[in-house]
Amino acid sequence: MISRQDISEAKLIVSFKPISPCKENQMSKKYWTVTEITRLFQVDEQFISQLEKEQIVCSTCTQKSSGRLFSDDELEKMRLAKILIEEMDVNLPGVDIIINMRQSMFDMRKQQLPSPLTLKSVRFGFVKEFSNLSVRQKSGL
Repeated sequence: MISRQDISEAKLIVSFKPISPCKENQMSKKYWTVTEITRLFQVDEQFISQLEKEQIVCSTCTQKSSGRLFSDDELEKMRLAKILIEEMDVNLPGVDIIINMRQSMFDMRKQQLPSPLTLKSVRFGFVKEFSNLSVRQKSGL
């Protein structure tokens, strides 16, 4: 039986606003090293290696550094993976599925939300069509 607490925790994980694991002044960083991530999330390097092995996260290669670096998006995936594994007892394949479904939900939501430019053009088109209709009705067409 699923408890109310399990449901509320699941809603937190799937929420559309990613929760930053970092302090605001650190969010300007573009890439994170393995050492920084282990300190930030209080995990060992083996945890990160397992996530990479299961292809849940992927390190970024840069020309400046020979070490493994991770973007903010990958950092968010690690945060979610840690919560799912430690607090909800989800296994790695389950973590992969949940994170992919979450990303799909983000993508679908982006497709559904019209941009302000689209709304403006629709409104302008509606006003133009309505004014043409009014002119036709006045002229008896």
